[in-house]
Amino acid sequence: MKKSKLITLLRTFTKDEMKDFGKFISSPYFATGRNLRPLYCILKKYYPEFDSSSFTEEKVFNKLFLGKKYSGKRSMHAIHVSFSEMFTLAEKFMVYNEIENGSGAYAYYEQLSSAYHGKDLHDSALKAIRKCEDILDKAQDEYHMLHKKIEILQSITGFYHYKNLPQKGYDYSVKLLFYAVADFIRLLSRFTDNYFLFKNSLNLTSSRLDVVRKFLDTIDLGLMEGIAEDESNTKQVASINYYLLQSLVNNDNKNYLNEAIEIYISTFHNLSETDKLNLFFMLFSRQCSVLKKDILYLKEADKFFDLIAGNHIFRPNSKHSLVASFYEAALKMKCAMYNDRKIDAYIKKFSKFIETDKKEGMMSLSNCLLLFKQKKYNECLKIISKYGSFNGINHNDYYRLKSLCLYELRDTEGFFSVLNSYEKYSRNNESVSENSKREHLNFIKAVKLLNNIKIDNDNAEEAKRITELIKNNIYCWWFKEKLEEL
Repeated sequence: MKKSKLITLLRTFTKDEMKDFGKFISSPYFATGRNLRPLYCILKKYYPEFDSSSFTEEKVFNKLFLGKKYSGKRSMHAIHVSFSEMFTLAEKFMVYNEIENGSGAYAYYEQLSSAYHGKDLHDSALKAIRKCEDILDKAQDEYHMLHKKIEILQSITGFYHYKNLPQKGYDYSVKLLFYAVADFIRLLSRFTDNYFLFKNSLNLTSSRLDVVRKFLDTIDLGLMEGIAEDESNTKQVASINYYLLQSLVNNDNKNYLNEAIEIYISTFHNLSETDKLNLFFMLFSRQCSVLKKDILYLKEADKFFDLIAGNHIFRPNSKHSLVASFYEAALKMKCAMYNDRKIDAYIKKFSKFIETDKKEGMMSLSNCLLLFKQKKYNECLKIISKYGSFNGINHNDYYRLKSLCLYELRDTEGFFSVLNSYEKYSRNNESVSENSKREHLNFIKAVKLLNNIKIDNDNAEEAKRITELIKNNIYCWWFKEKLEEL
C-alpha cells in the first residue's frame, strides 16, 4: 500500500497542492463516483511521508469502513478500488492545477477559444486565442512553447481572414514565418546533434545531412531582422542553434561553435531554465567532439563547463540533473589538467547533481580515476574488480584503467592479457565506429610501445610514435608523464 501509485504521487504534492486536492475531490462535479472525502481525511494524517507504523491496510480499512470487519483479500480489494479511484482524480487534479496555475495556463484559453468557435461566437473566440498568445509570449520555456506559438498564430491569422481583415492577418503571418523558421532551425539542430552523437560511437550514416546543408545554404539570419525579440529570447536561441548547426556541418571551422557559445554566454541569464540546460548540453557535447580531434581545445571546453556549471544550471534529482556522460567528460578533462585535490573537489561538488540512475556507476569511475591520479593502483584495481563486467564502468575505461594500473605495478602477464582482450573487443565489436576503433587500437599500440621503451629506453623514434598515437587521447597526460620518467 505504501508503494501504491496513489501514495507515490501524493508524496510529491506540496502542502498547498494537498490542501487544494481536498477541495477538488469534495466537488460533486469531479467526484462523480463514491465519496472519497473520508479516504482523503485518513490519508492526510499520514502525509507527506506515509511511513508511520500505523499506516496499514487493516487500520485504513477500519477507519474507512466503520462497523465492517477486516477480512484479508476482500478488504484489501475494497481499499485498492478506493485508491484507484482517488488516483484517477489525483491525475485529473494535476491537469487542472497545471492549467490554472502552471505552465499550461495557455491551454485554458486555447480550449475556451475552441468552445466559442464551435458556437459561432467568433469575436469571443478571437479574444480568447489572443489571450493565449499573450501568455505564450511571456512564457519562460521556449523549448516547449515554440511549436505551440506557431499553432496559435495560425489560428489568429485564420480568424482575421474570416473577419476580412487581411492586413491584420498578414502581420500575424510574418510573425508566424519567423517562429516557423526558428522552430525548424531548432529541430534541425537537435536532429543533427543527435546524429553526430550516435555516429561517434555507432556505425551510422545518413544522407539526410544533405537536407541540413541545403537548408543552411539558403537560410539567412537576416530573416529575423525587423521582428521584436520576445520574452523567450527566440531570436537569440535561434541564432545559437543556427551557428551550432553550421559547426556540425562544417566540422573544421571552429568559428561557428565559438560564435554559438559567445551568444549563449551573453544571453545565459535571460534564457529559460529549459533552454539553458538543453543548449548547454548540445554546445558542450560539440566541444567534446572537437576535443577528440584537437586536444588543445581542452582548456576552452573545461572553462566553458566551469562557467556554466558555476551558474547553478544543475538541480539534484530533477529534470535539471547533470547528464552522466557530461559529468564524465568534465571529470576526464580535470584529470588531464589538474592534481588530485582539484579532481576530488570537482567530484564532491558535482557528483550530487548526476542523474539518479547513473550516479552509482559514475561514482565508481570517479573513485577509480581519483585513486589512479593519486597513484594508488592496487586500490584502483580493487574498485575495477568490484565493478567488473562493465557494471558502472564502461568498456573502454575498464580496459584502459586496468591495463595502466598493471603497467604501473609491473604485472607484465596481466598487462598483456588485458590489452589482448581490449584489442579483441575493439576489432570484433560491430557497433563500434571505425573512428572509435582506430582510437582504441592506437591506445593499445601506444601503451605496448611504452612498455618496450621501458625495457629499452634508448629509442627516440618509438617515443615520437607514441606521442603521435595519443596526441588527441584524453589519457595523453599519463603517457606524457611516463615518457618524461623514462
